[in-house]
Amino acid sequence: MLSPKRPSHCVAIAVLLALSVLIWHAETMAGQLTQSWVDNSASATGISVERSQGSTGTFTEIATTSGAATSYTDTLLADGTTYCYRVRAFTATAYSGYSNTACGTTAQAIALSVALAGTGSGVVISTQAGILCGTTCSATYGSGTVVTLTATPATGSTFAGWSGSSCTGTTSTCTATVTAPTTVTATFTATPAPAPVGLTVTPAGTGSGTVSSSPAGITCGTTCSTTYSSGTGVTLTATPATGSTFAGWSGGGCTGTGTCTVTVTAPTTVTATFTASPMAPTPPPPAPTVNLVVSGGPSSGHPYSVEAQTNVTGAVTVNFYVGGVLYRQESVYKYCLFGGNSICAVGKLGAGAHTVRADVVSGGVVVATAQITVTEPQPTLPASHRPGPWRR
Repeated sequence: MLSPKRPSHCVAIAVLLALSVLIWHAETMAGQLTQSWVDNSASATGISVERSQGSTGTFTEIATTSGAATSYTDTLLADGTTYCYRVRAFTATAYSGYSNTACGTTAQAIALSVALAGTGSGVVISTQAGILCGTTCSATYGSGTVVTLTATPATGSTFAGWSGSSCTGTTSTCTATVTAPTTVTATFTATPAPAPVGLTVTPAGTGSGTVSSSPAGITCGTTCSTTYSSGTGVTLTATPATGSTFAGWSGGGCTGTGTCTVTVTAPTTVTATFTASPMAPTPPPPAPTVNLVVSGGPSSGHPYSVEAQTNVTGAVTVNFYVGGVLYRQESVYKYCLFGGNSICAVGKLGAGAHTVRADVVSGGVVVATAQITVTEPQPTLPASHRPGPWRR
């Protein structure tokens, strides 16, 4: 029969049968016990769980469960300590009688520790919760607990192996049975960085230009060799100089005239060939010339003058001849170009025809000559000056 929860309401419910003696140590962690029972009540609202420390201790209610529950796990208990339990069903108005009492002893807590060693880094995680080393490298477990550890190397490291307890070898997992305080060592080794590898660029051909790299390192012209980490992809770009064209790549698996990409895994030489563009022929200098230009004369009211115009540059001399006789010598400097400043060499001439010649002398040699005839008319005399008739 149920004992009344309230004096005025005694309600009968099915009797709770005996509590099963299935009480055992926790399998994963020390400090907890699990009780289970058989519930023969059909209308219970819940189950009240009571506990005492030891068989002579005082029972107190530590939890209530649903009426359908058949087990309860008591956690945070002292290690190596005996606890006793009983349960009874209840409704809103009454309790059933107590079940039988069942007792159990918590496991003695035993520490399992993980030590990290080696030049590398990584983490060790336990499948039985408790260890996450890097951060938490030790936990306690009940005696006989089987704990699986898994080692994971960090980037740039490899797992070198286990040592301690029953853990050996280089597989990533280790299974340890905790029966005494145990330390397992996981060794990680740093992966050596790949040695740098050279890449050299050699210019070739009749032309010239530069080669640059991405990543930076080569500017050939000036820096034609450098080192990169093994496996680096290096893109080379060729730029011809003025008057040259880029003819193409060779070596390092590069061909054609576009960019060249080399994955550096060993010392490598790439040749960039530049070809000189054909040069336009240099025109020959113009032939030395001298022109003679006549200006003035009777119609202008000025005497005749003869102007020499030459294309010979530099320090030259122009010799003027009238009737084959040296008339005047002029020193002409580089500002005197053909069609430029004139040299007035011959002034007023006498009546009649006069042959005027100009010789351009450079370095003591006549390099150009020209000749012209200038006719000075006979002046007309006034009538008073005309001779009269011949008289005897």
